[in-house]
Amino acid sequence: MTHFLANSLSRKIGVTNKEISNTWKNIEKRHFMKVFLSTDTLIKRGSKLLSFTYRYLFEMGIQKLYHMLVSGIIYFWKLFYPEVLHLSSACDYTRFIYKCSSSPREGRTVPHSLVAKMNGASCFLFVVLLALFVPINHCNGNPMDFGVDFDEIETGLEKPVLEQDEDLSSLSIRDQFEEFVKKYNKVYLSSQEKESRMEIFAKNLKRYEEMNAADMGTATYGVDQFSDMTADEFRQKMLTLNVDAYRKSATRVYDGPELHKKKQPKNFSWVDKGKVTPVKNQGYCGSCWAFSAVGNMESLYAIKHNKMETFSEQQIVDCDTTSDGCNGGWMSNAVVYVKNAPGLERDADYPYRAYHQTCAFNKSLAVLHVKENVMLPQNERKMSAYLFNNGPISVALDASAMSGYKGGIAHPPETACSKREENVNHGILLVGYGVYTVSLGGGKKKRLPYWIAKNSWGTSFGKKGYYYLYRGDGSCGIHTYPSSAVLK
Repeated sequence: MTHFLANSLSRKIGVTNKEISNTWKNIEKRHFMKVFLSTDTLIKRGSKLLSFTYRYLFEMGIQKLYHMLVSGIIYFWKLFYPEVLHLSSACDYTRFIYKCSSSPREGRTVPHSLVAKMNGASCFLFVVLLALFVPINHCNGNPMDFGVDFDEIETGLEKPVLEQDEDLSSLSIRDQFEEFVKKYNKVYLSSQEKESRMEIFAKNLKRYEEMNAADMGTATYGVDQFSDMTADEFRQKMLTLNVDAYRKSATRVYDGPELHKKKQPKNFSWVDKGKVTPVKNQGYCGSCWAFSAVGNMESLYAIKHNKMETFSEQQIVDCDTTSDGCNGGWMSNAVVYVKNAPGLERDADYPYRAYHQTCAFNKSLAVLHVKENVMLPQNERKMSAYLFNNGPISVALDASAMSGYKGGIAHPPETACSKREENVNHGILLVGYGVYTVSLGGGKKKRLPYWIAKNSWGTSFGKKGYYYLYRGDGSCGIHTYPSSAVLK
């Protein structure tokens, strides 16, 4: 039973056979009925097994058999415990058990022993379902509607499990490529070009395998919208940050008192505060620098005025004469341009086109105004302090290892992305930071501090458009050119 369960779960939820087996063996050793009545064992070990099985079930969805079995359990508990009379459906029950198990505060009005017993019943039920491979689909008519955001639980930074339409490993190269073409709406001018792109696609599949093996964090790499591009094409189209442009107009370095304070939260995100605009898509225009700069100013505007507005990248692409439009530029220059223009229009008044146009800035429509641009110390602790105290910050990095990123905390080796400042080639926006703890087994744990970065390649990239990168060792040169606008 242990071996079967471990293999079933590990294939689907990305945890080791050993970790699942050890958890189940601890329950088996005490015999199930004893465990069922043991509060401490069920709270400590039952919750852990639940977290494994739940994640597996949510990958599959939930169906009628599940609802029938859970309805029986709910009826049983209602006979003896008035505290659970509010539970009326399988969804209510699932939500209740998960929150009580993962967050004791959620269940503090319910006897601890009851939570333990219900936990045990859930474990038994779910193990039966797993053994039968029950297909699951509906919850009150809505797929996976449990009132729990599983992207937020455990911060969503464990090694990601690819969605069914992303896991193409069982298909031939040609079939995988056809799925890729269909998913990303790729169009080729000739059959010869399509064959050529399939060859590139095959090479990239091999590269993703190598990146998965080499990454020192929890990141997973696989097929994305860039999988039919060579490394050179990817650099030319997407990685166009111009370091030389920055050197022509460097601004002062800010090292204020708040950067030297050691007190700040362990985990912090301006996204959670509602001060970050939705992820945008630069298309095949090398305007990452404009998106990073505008994202920085948008968040500062939201923090200052408590009002969310989206502003125009196209104005900067068209009008900043220190840049080269879709062929590259620099975040600090973009901010200095807005200061001197003066002002930045809303995106609705000057919409994005993804190509360079004649400047059409209308001063009367300018809403956002800048006082100055500041560079920050090349120190990741001070960078996080500035971010916490002031707002998201623009940064540059070598993004060579971002192609194929699917999620998790990326920690590529230097052979994949350089830490040297002269090799940075992409601009992104740091919107938060945190620490994620990975269990290594045997009671050992590993801490992974990370940055949360808003990218400009659309929501299909990475984790809904975001990139999580290891924090503390200058990975990919993330520390080399941090900067921020200061608004009037």
